Amino acid sequence: MNPRRRLVFGVLAALLVVVGGAALAASLRGGNGSGDRSVRAATVSTTTTLESPASADPDSTSTTFDLRPETTTTARRPAAPSSTTVSTPSTTAAPLPAVTGAGAVLRSVSGPSSQMTSAGCKSLGDDGWSVECGTAAAKGGVTLVWLLEEKAGTPYGAPAARRVFVYSPAAGGSGGSGASGMWRVVLEARDEDASRWVNVTVKVVDVSGDGAEEIVVGFRPVSGTVLGIDVVEGPGAVTAHRDLSHGTGRVSPGQLDTWAAPAGSRGGPGDPYEHDVMRWQDGAWRVVLHQATTGADVPPSQF
Repeated sequence: MNPRRRLVFGVLAALLVVVGGAALAASLRGGNGSGDRSVRAATVSTTTTLESPASADPDSTSTTFDLRPETTTTARRPAAPSSTTVSTPSTTAAPLPAVTGAGAVLRSVSGPSSQMTSAGCKSLGDDGWSVECGTAAAKGGVTLVWLLEEKAGTPYGAPAARRVFVYSPAAGGSGGSGASGMWRVVLEARDEDASRWVNVTVKVVDVSGDGAEEIVVGFRPVSGTVLGIDVVEGPGAVTAHRDLSHGTGRVSPGQLDTWAAPAGSRGGPGDPYEHDVMRWQDGAWRVVLHQATTGADVPPSQF
């Protein structure tokens, strides 16, 4: 090859080198720009994900958005009372009102002593009187004697007089039922002209339930409607008395049941009645049950 052709080929080669280098540089610059956009897109995507509420942690969200200031209307539990201010109600019920011997028909006396013969308690009665009597093993180990006397009057058999006595052993008396010895009157009730009572009834029962017997005496009046009942205990005293309008009384071991109509009532089957149960409780006779009923439900009286 001549020198002129070598010069042309050399120039062409140089131009190819220059053009190739420029192309390579352009290619390199294009690659760097594409990488920058990818980085920026990743950064934006990461930032968007972190700031999205949907992708936030639930606990973090609750802590951030549910915090609210307390208001003054929030209910607060009251402080526990001091032990010195706590009061415990008493479990002991107040005792029921006591029934006493006030108003009793039988009256305390200090009568003369009488001799009881081997004939028994009837020997304490007076001549000319019909006598009913009996004994009671009363409280305190004392034997009491009750005695009911009636004197015949009219041809129809109605008594002309009635008397009721309660005896206790006198000094030197044995106090035994039917035994000879001296006895004295401690209680009495007299109707010398038979104007007070149409009937007198005596029952001996352990009404108190303490193992000792009581003498219970019922007085049915000639006029009026009030039945009087006396309860006699040893050593010889009336310890309970009841006045019962249109009254009914029944005794049983441990209690006395009474029925009474209101004052002014006729005491008929359809009329109201009050039923009381009396027992010995807390050292006294007490009405332990009081209930309303009617005359149709009242049982026959023992007095």
